[in-house]
Amino acid sequence: MQITIDVSEKVAAQAEANGLSVEKFAEQVVENAAVAKPRIEWDSFGPGPYSPQEAVQNIRELSKRLTLGGDVTLKELIHEGHKY
Repeated sequence: MQITIDVSEKVAAQAEANGLSVEKFAEQVVENAAVAKPRIEWDSFGPGPYSPQEAVQNIRELSKRLTLGGDVTLKELIHEGHKY
């Protein structure tokens, strides 16, 4: 199949920078676009997976040791507004 297309100078310059003719460059671009992209799979990290109950327990344990630098804990900051 043959198709005639007009390309911008920018596309022609990109083809030249890649050492290709404009026709070959356009062919590669179309072929790459036609290939189905694989679905992104997330890598798990940490010791998980946890049940929801275990995750909540872990978050609560971690939050007990959180500080905002110095001696101010997250819990103290949350309750700071309750003093007034």
